[in-house]
Amino acid sequence: MREKGWRSSIAALGAERRSAIFGWRSEMATKLLKLKTRGPATAAIRRREKLREQIFPDVSDDQIWNRATFVGFTTIPRTMPIIMRIIDSLDIKKASRVYLDLWSRAFDDFFIDVKDENDFAYASGYSGQRAVRSWRERVMILAEHGFIQINANSYGRIRYIVVLEPHAVVQKLDEDGLLGEDDRLAFNSTMLATGAA
Repeated sequence: MREKGWRSSIAALGAERRSAIFGWRSEMATKLLKLKTRGPATAAIRRREKLREQIFPDVSDDQIWNRATFVGFTTIPRTMPIIMRIIDSLDIKKASRVYLDLWSRAFDDFFIDVKDENDFAYASGYSGQRAVRSWRERVMILAEHGFIQINANSYGRIRYIVVLEPHAVVQKLDEDGLLGEDDRLAFNSTMLATGAA
């Protein structure tokens, strides 16, 4: 009985008043979540945060993307810009936007269920009557060069896609003589700089 009375008195408070009383709890929970999911800040992270605060004093933490507090994100290798450049160098029909969209839709198994090709085409930058056709052409380019494998039905609709490990694909392209010297150097130096090599 007593608990019910306590709950009703909390409910009787206005939303604004409840927020003022209990708002600090949500702020504290957010800070604890940051610490819990991000792990302890290393000296390098603390230096970068301090430098950022000095250079951009008007930018607060809640204006910065924090993967620990947001949902709906994916992990992207730091070599992705070079991989996208390499994809675009392979064919006149630039397919890197399609690749980035596929990557962003993939979960950790990198298996993608293509439920609506129009949605995929639009997210990749194609609209109008030829949108799906343009998207499919780029998907085929990605498949031809080994970045993805596809499963299509008998009338050409792409149903499933699996995204393959891009570093191995780029190495194979290099072995086959399909990488330019600048792309090879940029890719290898980025791999070394990020510790991926």
